[in-house]
This record gives sequence, C-alpha cells and structure tokens, in this order.
Amino acid sequence: MSIRSRKATHQEYTSRRLQDTIQVEESQHQQRLETQPNLQSTKKPKKKVAPRGPTMLRQMWTTDANATRKVISVNRRGQPIGLNKATFVEFLGTIARNPKFTPLHIKDWRNVTEEMKADMIQQVKDKYDIPPGSEHWILKSIRKKRRSWRNTVKTLNFDATLPIEDQISSKPDRVTDEQWKDLLSYWAEKKTQEISEKIKSNRELLVTHPTSGKRSFAEKEEEFRQLAGHFPSRVDLYYDCYGNSKGLPPNETVAAQFAKFTAVRANLPDDFLDPIGRDDIFSQVMGKDPPGRFGGLVLLKSLQDSSKIVAKGVLRSLDPNGVVGGQRLGKSCCEVFVEMVMEWDEEMVRPYLDLTLVTW
Repeated sequence: MSIRSRKATHQEYTSRRLQDTIQVEESQHQQRLETQPNLQSTKKPKKKVAPRGPTMLRQMWTTDANATRKVISVNRRGQPIGLNKATFVEFLGTIARNPKFTPLHIKDWRNVTEEMKADMIQQVKDKYDIPPGSEHWILKSIRKKRRSWRNTVKTLNFDATLPIEDQISSKPDRVTDEQWKDLLSYWAEKKTQEISEKIKSNRELLVTHPTSGKRSFAEKEEEFRQLAGHFPSRVDLYYDCYGNSKGLPPNETVAAQFAKFTAVRANLPDDFLDPIGRDDIFSQVMGKDPPGRFGGLVLLKSLQDSSKIVAKGVLRSLDPNGVVGGQRLGKSCCEVFVEMVMEWDEEMVRPYLDLTLVTW
C-alpha cells in the first residue's frame, strides 16, 4: 500500500472518530437544553459517593473448578485482545497484589522462584483458556502490576522522615506482617531512597503521555487493523495513542513530533510502506530504540520442520561483531529477543550459554 493510501486510511480513521465525538457532544448538549428549565425544581443536594475499593474479582476466585473457562484471544505478539481482555488483565492484577503468589518483600523479580511463577500460571489457566505461548506475556504483566502495587503501598503508607518502629502499625491489610517489616527496612535504606529520588526526577521530565486510557496499545492496534485492513505503522499507532479524542496533539511537544512525522513522510517514495525497523519513520524522528525493543516481529521456525513456528520475538541486533552467549554473531545470524514460545523444548539454532532448547 502506498504512503498516500496509508495517509488516506489514517485520515479516514481519524475522521470517523471525530464524527462520533461530535455526535456524542451534540446529543449531550441537546439533553442539557431539554432539561435546563427544570434544573431549579429538580436540583437535589449531592450525595457523598464512597471511593471505589480495590479490584478483588471475588466471583472469579470462587468459580467452580469445573466451570467453563473464559477464552482469551491474543494478537500476533501474544497480547490479550477481544471480549474478555479487560477482566483477564484485572485478574492478573489480583494475582500481583496477593502476598501468597507475589510477595512484595522480594526486591527483584528475578528472585521469584520458578515454582512460584508456575503457580501463578496455573491459577490463570484454571480460570481462562489461554493460547499456547502466552505464559511469557502473562508473567511480564504480573511483574509490572506487582511493581505498580508496591509503589502504591509505599506512597500511601511509608514516610521516609519517620523511624521504622513508628510505621509498623500502618501496615496495609493486604500485606503480611513479615513482608511489611522487610519492606520498611528496604525503603529506609539510603541507597534505596537515592534511587527513588532519581526515578522521580526522571519521571518529571516526561511530557508525553498516552491518551488511550485503559485501552491498551494492542487493542488500538487491532482496532486500526480491522478498520484499515492492515496493521498500523508505529507512527500510525502513535497518532492514535498520543493524540486526543479528535486526533489532534494534546500539547506542544506532541504537536512538534506530529509535524516531524509529516515532514519525514513527505520526503519518502509513494510506495514506502514504513515497516517496523531501525529506519522506520518513528525511529528517524524519535531516535533509535534501546536494546531489546528494536525491530519488527520475528518468527523462529523448527530446525526439523520449517513450516512449524516455535517462537515469536523481536529483532535485537544484526551486528556481525555482536556477541551472544559468548559467541560472535557473524554474518549469518542475528540476535532475537524471544517474547512468546509456541513449541516447547525445540532445539535452538545455536546454544545460548548452557541452553540448547527453546524454553521459558
């Protein structure tokens, strides 16, 4: 598809969203006009609404073991999409906040044992019918939610200016006594506080934020694909996830980025499809990707059966002088970061350290 066709598709997509927004706003405005004369007579004092409590999903946890499991659909990267996506992601959040499955006092996720991770996966499989190879994404999501939950616990319950002894009684309900004491000791360390301040300073430098709300990038990508008939480029997705409801930039920084995208596109051939990679429009404007996030989707095939896909990942490096697993890549190999395993215990093209099979 030509670059002009892709522009037209994106404009049509944005136009439809804009029309829907205008219709909703006009409808709401009309409703306000119709009810305006009765506002004085019907106005009642506002009731205090209790704040929303934590998501517990008790119904999911108490579901009978023989009940039909909810089917989860995933995209090409193994990310959940579709009808059951919202409750599925919330269920992963309940696992991340459960001290039995993910103890908060374990400082580094890499120290979470394989047995604990397997238990988390089994809890998910008991409730949901997930596609093969989704385990990696599930654990990555739980890891991220666990980190977010620990930050929330710290923000609401820890005061760096007070002694640890004075904060023992402020333990949250969903944290065990032992874990809370370990957390307080860890947060009170000088090195931990220095790292925390550095993270806060870096966060304050961020001026661009997604505007898609609870809708994930995977959902926005699938929505674009269904409408346009092809997957979006990274620039298309950036427009959709960082623009406002009318497809316009929400601030000057994003506006400048949009303008740069347009300028680069204008100098490219009409038949340029902007595939994801180190030289796509997004990389030219936003800079090269950090290690582990470069490149498009890579399909790893079986050595015995070339028609069978054993794993999916993203391209990390094509540098022939790069070293992976103690060996130089050379001109015939590339470095791939595996994100989704489809077939277990398949032989690897080259061993990585002491690993010879594709596993997790």
